[in-house]
Amino acid sequence: QGVMTMTQIICYRSATAPIGKKVEKEPDWVKEFPKAPYITLPPDSMQEAIWTMISRAVSGIMFHGYNSLIPDPTRNNYKTDKGYQCTNMETKNVVGKLLNDVVKPLGPVLKRIPEREMKVAVLESFASSIFAHRGTYGWTGWIFDTNLLLHWANLSPGVIYEEKILRDGFGNIKVLFMPHCDVLTEPVFKAIQEFQRKGGLIVADEYVVPGILPDIQMREYKRIKAADKDKAELQKKASELRSQLDKYYLPYSDASNMELITRVRSYNSADYLFVINDRRTFGDYFGPYGLTMEKGLPNSGSVTVRRESGAVYDLVSHRPVPFENKNGVTVIPVNFTTNDGRVFLLLPTPIAKMQVSAPPSIKRGEPLNLEVKVLDAKGNAVNALIPLQIIVSDADGNTTDDSCFAAAERGSWQKKIIPPLNAKTGVWNVTVKDQASGIAAEIKFNLQ
Repeated sequence: QGVMTMTQIICYRSATAPIGKKVEKEPDWVKEFPKAPYITLPPDSMQEAIWTMISRAVSGIMFHGYNSLIPDPTRNNYKTDKGYQCTNMETKNVVGKLLNDVVKPLGPVLKRIPEREMKVAVLESFASSIFAHRGTYGWTGWIFDTNLLLHWANLSPGVIYEEKILRDGFGNIKVLFMPHCDVLTEPVFKAIQEFQRKGGLIVADEYVVPGILPDIQMREYKRIKAADKDKAELQKKASELRSQLDKYYLPYSDASNMELITRVRSYNSADYLFVINDRRTFGDYFGPYGLTMEKGLPNSGSVTVRRESGAVYDLVSHRPVPFENKNGVTVIPVNFTTNDGRVFLLLPTPIAKMQVSAPPSIKRGEPLNLEVKVLDAKGNAVNALIPLQIIVSDADGNTTDDSCFAAAERGSWQKKIIPPLNAKTGVWNVTVKDQASGIAAEIKFNLQ
């Protein structure tokens, strides 16, 4: 929800409420853990949750509910224990794979990419929460569902509060969504009227405070606790909204089908396009209860960014990918086997080479200044944040603690390497891998 410095992923879910529903065949874990109220998030749901988090500008991710993720061998009285229980052994493997393959190698870049300026905002009104008993805890209710359908509409919404409106105004927000805004303070009411008078678009439901006439009205949808039908109805509203809104506002990124969720963060002339596959169905873990579709499905299509590109790279597979420029829009084909994610780097010119420089020799205990440059075909530094892997090997070929993942900022990265006094003399090797294009370069130096 907007720009966050830290977020958490809840990897437990109460089993006592949904399990009250009778089903023909209960999942196997219910027999083993009949009383566990806090159970493991489904693997595919965890995968999508982590991709959702890292698509935002975060400085940390916290996983809550450790015993739901990792089995505790000391807790063997599973049939009476009412605490956290690990009911799905595959979820921890998904977490480990994403942390090792995506979060760790791309972390230095992910932490530095700024958010784009918010253009579409959802107003979460404190006044309405207090005086009209509205609001959301972040995972339920109409305000939450408004946020969901805006993501399916690929409008990349953020959240705005009354304090920010009064302090900073609306900035470059073009579209303001006002779900459950029954009550507003007078200063906020007047600010919204002025926003609309200056050309801002307002989308509101049937509860909007009198005196504000929305440009587009979107009636509240109340869930019926059938995940597939609820999702279909919310996506129908998302489609209707886009058909009304497209003549006035087009999002920066979009997709060929609503199950492909896009979000862009930008650094100078580089765009980082996150794509998440949200196509799901009922599995055999939570699915029998009909409350969530926890099983990811294959999905293919294309995603677009309203700019022309000279190169597009997949930052997870570390390679260039096919794309087209059509009428000022970059079109990228995508194919998913489950509800996984992708992050693409869009550049105006391709990465052509890397330069790695260091002194030819140093003495033990002295610093070696290592410098890396990522260049285009003209020899210009690539004006982006480029993920790098640095592998430093000593004279015996052992990887040293100087090895790391890094971000070349504006095509440049430097580091001081200090071989310890007891290091073995001989030829050391430094290999640098560009994790966008896959280009690698290396340099050797003699340790005396």
